[in-house]
Amino acid sequence: MKPKIFILSGSQEYRSAETLALWRRRLEAAGHSCTQVDVADQAPELPGWEQLAEYDVLVVFCRRLELQGATLAAVQSWCRAGRPLIGIRTASHAFQTWLEFDREVLGGDYSGHGAEETVEVSLHAGGHPVTAGMAGWRRPDKLYRNPRIDPSCIVLLHATGQDGRQPVAWCRHRVETGGRVFYTSLGTPSDFAHDAFLGMLDRAVEWVAAKGFAGGYHVAHLADIDAVPCPCGMSRRAFLSPENKLATLHMVDITEDARTHYHKKLTEIYLVLEGSGHMELNGERVPVGPLTTIFIEPGCRHRAVGKMRIVNIPIPAFDPHDEWFD
Repeated sequence: MKPKIFILSGSQEYRSAETLALWRRRLEAAGHSCTQVDVADQAPELPGWEQLAEYDVLVVFCRRLELQGATLAAVQSWCRAGRPLIGIRTASHAFQTWLEFDREVLGGDYSGHGAEETVEVSLHAGGHPVTAGMAGWRRPDKLYRNPRIDPSCIVLLHATGQDGRQPVAWCRHRVETGGRVFYTSLGTPSDFAHDAFLGMLDRAVEWVAAKGFAGGYHVAHLADIDAVPCPCGMSRRAFLSPENKLATLHMVDITEDARTHYHKKLTEIYLVLEGSGHMELNGERVPVGPLTTIFIEPGCRHRAVGKMRIVNIPIPAFDPHDEWFD
């Protein structure tokens, strides 16, 4: 059954009522049941909020709504339960009475926008289901700045303009809720005129509403995954999904001597790809170099010393809270 979609429109500058209606008709032609609610910028009420829980996907494209009381609580309850969410353009500042929505839910860092200009939208993660088969395009409009998005976000599209290269579309698994989120800072009328943009939104609906690994497998391209800081350097983390409890894979560039630590639940398998140094394992120094592999059981105090690139496979899936120090 196709996901049932609640579309919240309230961004008059970008004609969201008109552009979302265009997309809504496309979704309905594909078999989706959709409800679109149009409100004005800064509106204090959200008609139909009582039925929100009956839907499968929430789409937010509004600006600085002044929601209060039960109406705001309904939206917050949706997000804090980890239910599927798509944010478009001004969703980064959708709720004046919930300014943390951008950082906490979307994973964004909205910091204003530049002047109107024509920019090139380029594909970043071509292997992701939301951007599969896509090509970039040129667009004339303001480019939103998001200089420090959350490390849990996977960037799908970039755009380059006067303010440099900015992420303009990403997806996110929220570790604390298990929910799937897609956000794009694109969404002007000129974007909705591109079939590539509409197709991306179509696939985003299916992705946020999906659970587990489609087809019994999942493919990750480490080159498409942004590196995030870790205690000993930078790490690219694959298969990090709330639905995946079995194992994850990290490619880590170790540039700093790690602090001795252990895990209570995780078993780790290290494979050294490049570089050399040693591992401290329960007080013993073990030299390592390319193709050295190490099986580290729960409770083993360990740290890497030296500069090297490794693959680390945590079993079960990586849990950032399962790291302990004496």
